[in-house]
Amino acid sequence: MEFTIKIPAQLLSHSNNQEKVHVVVHEGATMDQLLDALETLCPGIKGRLVDEEGKQRRFVNLYVNRDDIRLGEGLATVLKEGDEITIVPGMAGG
Repeated sequence: MEFTIKIPAQLLSHSNNQEKVHVVVHEGATMDQLLDALETLCPGIKGRLVDEEGKQRRFVNLYVNRDDIRLGEGLATVLKEGDEITIVPGMAGG
């Protein structure tokens, strides 16, 4: 299965400034496996999305088809052909 992942501006330094990256994973892959495949194409990006314990970082939101994966199976979410993956890093300011 192939997924196109839109890379947010804050993470473009990990993708050679590519705004979209095409990632191929096997059928039945999980979100965590997709992030592993993304890491091979964009070294260092997974560390910005997942902490040292392998948990999704608090201020990063990951969506599959507009559904926040934290509200379901998290990084164990099984992906299907045609799923839309969205990375939304948190913003801070004041």
